[in-house]
Amino acid sequence: MNPALLIVPVVAAFIGWICNKIALQVFINRFSSKSNISTLAASIPVNEIFSFDEISQKITDPANLQKIMPVIDEHIDHFLKVKLKQSMPVVGMFIGEKTIAQLKQVFLDELQSLFPQIMQNYAKELQNDFDLKKIIAYKLQSVPEEKIQTVIKQAFAKQFSSIEIAGALIGFIIGSISVVSTYFIVK
Repeated sequence: MNPALLIVPVVAAFIGWICNKIALQVFINRFSSKSNISTLAASIPVNEIFSFDEISQKITDPANLQKIMPVIDEHIDHFLKVKLKQSMPVVGMFIGEKTIAQLKQVFLDELQSLFPQIMQNYAKELQNDFDLKKIIAYKLQSVPEEKIQTVIKQAFAKQFSSIEIAGALIGFIIGSISVVSTYFIVK
C-alpha cells in the first residue's frame, strides 16, 4: 500500500469540516435576512409568551396598590390642605383638619375600590391598541443583519462546532473507506 494514501482520510476530514462550516455560514446568512426575521416574528406565539391577562392581574393586585398608597396619600393630603384652599378659598375657610382627614379617608377608600377597575380597563385598552407581532417585527427589522448573525453564532456556538466536527469525522470515515477499498481493489 502506498503511504501517500494515508493522507486521503485527513484531506477528506478537512473537506468535510470546511463544507459544514460553509453550509452553516450560508444558513446563518439566509436565516438572518430581514424577510426571514419578519416571518419568524410573525410565527411567534406572542400570546403564550406575553400575556395581558397576567399584566392585568399584576397591576390590579391589591398588594401593588398598597405599595403606591403612601404617594397617593401624600398627593391627596396636599390637594386637600393646599390646592383646594387655593382654588376655593371660601371652602377652605370652612374646612378644618378633622374634615380634611374624613375627606381624605373617603378619597382613599374610593380609590382602593376604583383603582383595580381603572387599571384593568387600561390593560384591556392596551391590549386592543398593541399588536405585539407587528411591534416585534418592526423592532427586529431595525436590528442590523450583522448583529443578528453575531447573536446566532454566539447562541449556537457549541452546536455549530459539533456540526463542523461531525463533518470532519464523516469526511475522515469516507476517506478511510476509500483508502481501504482502493487497497483491496488494487491488491
